[in-house]
Amino acid sequence: MTDPNKKTPRSFQCRDALWVRFEQMAQELECSVDYLINDAMKQYARQRGYSAGQPAGAAAPLPPGPPSAAPPPPRSSKAPPPPSRSGP
Repeated sequence: MTDPNKKTPRSFQCRDALWVRFEQMAQELECSVDYLINDAMKQYARQRGYSAGQPAGAAAPLPPGPPSAAPPPPRSSKAPPPPSRSGP
């Protein structure tokens, strides 16, 4: 069984401005950029329907979205008819 907390060095490219933001957040939150990146990836996977117990590539089905808007109620037949146009 593999250790879910095992960490392996990874290499990736990101935009400089994004990295600077993560460095600022890490300093403000008194944690490492590594911690923030791990947390961000975990939250991203969770939002996409992946859970920690699933093998790679096995995504859980996404929950249904919000219900679509219901059609407007039918107009009441008690409304007065539109005024008729009478010619000159």
